[in-house]
Amino acid sequence: MKPLTLIANVFMLLFLGFANPLLGQNIPVEIYIAPEASTLRLNGETYEGITYLELELPEKEYIIEVSNPKFELFIDTIQVKANRRNVFKFGLVKQSQRYKDYKVVYDEYRASRLKTIIYNTVFPVVNGVALWYVIDGGAMNKIDEIEGNLTTVRGLYANAINANEGAMYAAQYNALAEDHENRKKQLYNKRMIGIPLVIGSSYFTYRLLRKINKTQLEKPIFSPESSLTIHSLDIVPAYSGFALNIKFNF
Repeated sequence: MKPLTLIANVFMLLFLGFANPLLGQNIPVEIYIAPEASTLRLNGETYEGITYLELELPEKEYIIEVSNPKFELFIDTIQVKANRRNVFKFGLVKQSQRYKDYKVVYDEYRASRLKTIIYNTVFPVVNGVALWYVIDGGAMNKIDEIEGNLTTVRGLYANAINANEGAMYAAQYNALAEDHENRKKQLYNKRMIGIPLVIGSSYFTYRLLRKINKTQLEKPIFSPESSLTIHSLDIVPAYSGFALNIKFNF
């Protein structure tokens, strides 16, 4: 056998001795996914609700699919190679049209809901304040205060030591009595006019709120659905050096 042939055979045997174990071994792979709760399909397996995945795979090229209900389906390939750190990061940032349509409907619902809450709060409060004002509005406190003063002045008048003092208390009593009577008449007139108005306003408010609540938009619900598909790929062996593969879907 020629020397060159012998050397070539030796190198071939050495190559096969080192290469065969390498070709058959699994290689550590780390995959990072954003956002959370995404679904990953790789090497015929589906992994749900992940942000980080650690696997051991043969040295090959793989199709990877990342699915999230709020984003477009992301499909790419990764090269798993020996003699390097196989770290792959995928970030989904392009929202799906289905989620965009949901957001439009949800924003309309939220605006409608806020308006309904304001109407259901403000209108009853306004009617309540109006009813308090026409029924009382602080008038009874003032009337009670005047009645207390009348009692006091009546006692002072009864204990007056002379005619001048008695005349002074009598004038005070008459003024308080007139003020007391006027305030009672004002409160009576206010109730006679105001109560029917408040009742009418309350009825109008009731009909309006009933109509508003009846036309309240129904809260939309975003129903996730899988967008993963099945693809085939010719696997191409690769033997290369260190690489960090970072991919984003825009």
